[in-house]
Amino acid sequence: MTIIATCPFCDEDVDLDDDVELSEVVVCSSCEHEVEVVSLDPLTLVEFEEEEK
Repeated sequence: MTIIATCPFCDEDVDLDDDVELSEVVVCSSCEHEVEVVSLDPLTLVEFEEEEK
């Protein structure tokens, strides 16, 4: 089963597995940006920013 979230870049639907986890990074199939899951309820995606080391 899949759940749907909205890409913060292109506003298109992003299909996610129903077992998606907090902080998981996924790629939008429409614009190919990496986005991070920051909330599960409501399901929220934001731009993924790698931590600098």
